[in-house]
Amino acid sequence: MRDCGTCAACCRWPAVEEIKKPPKTRCQFLQKCGHGCKVYEDRPTACAEYRCSWLRGMGEEQDQPDRCGVLIDRRMTQFGHVLVAKQLCINSAMTEKGKAAVEHATRDEGLPCLIVDFEDTERVIGVAGPQDLREEVESKGPDIRLGGQKDWIGNIVAAAHQGKVYPGLDHGR
Repeated sequence: MRDCGTCAACCRWPAVEEIKKPPKTRCQFLQKCGHGCKVYEDRPTACAEYRCSWLRGMGEEQDQPDRCGVLIDRRMTQFGHVLVAKQLCINSAMTEKGKAAVEHATRDEGLPCLIVDFEDTERVIGVAGPQDLREEVESKGPDIRLGGQKDWIGNIVAAAHQGKVYPGLDHGR
């Protein structure tokens, strides 16, 4: 089983409503120099339950988010259940490491992947997957936006309210 190690991509990228953390900001509880979370034992439920694709065993070792610059997780969108690649810095999904991570996660998860813009985290800028999905995304025009839940926290809450198991979580299985 993989361990986060010094990676803290999920402590920087997504919004966490429980602690009023906006997206793309460093969590107030994240310690410097790879020392992890100050409130790890009592961290928010959404943080405790979240597992990115890499942590769940998808992709190669070098695809760890802090190494490749891309945080990949699952999300329900208007295109169905897909992977979403969030760039940790501008154009990181377009680097060789970023492209490889997207390719590996898509292969291992068996799901297509939508790549979102660094500045506008709901705007799709790329897609990896079957030709029909690529054509569908492209047909929506250059300013296509994600539909469905806003982020993985929203997915967790929505799935819990609907009594569904969110696939990005470790449910002790």
